[in-house]
Amino acid sequence: MREYIPTITFEQAKAIAEKAAFEQLAPFVEDESDTVLSDKHAEAEYCWFFFRKQEIVGPPEKILTWGAAYAISKKGELRLIADFMNEPDKLREYIQVMSKYFEAKGL
Repeated sequence: MREYIPTITFEQAKAIAEKAAFEQLAPFVEDESDTVLSDKHAEAEYCWFFFRKQEIVGPPEKILTWGAAYAISKKGELRLIADFMNEPDKLREYIQVMSKYFEAKGL
């Protein structure tokens, strides 16, 4: 297997997540100048997870739009993922799965 070499910093990953989150969450945000990401994040060897502010919600029928979290690989690849921020056991398991995915794909 080839060596995985990260190409972005945490700050760059957060900016990618913030842009994606704003695009997804804009219809559900009252103040467009406010950040849409929570201060909480999770990190594994090959990725970070970022989460929306929990006060940002939309109608149940649009949960796939507003209910996602954001996985950013350490090479800058974005994936919308299930939000397990409030389920620590699932979060620990899922971030390892996604980290291994990014490593295996070289993303």
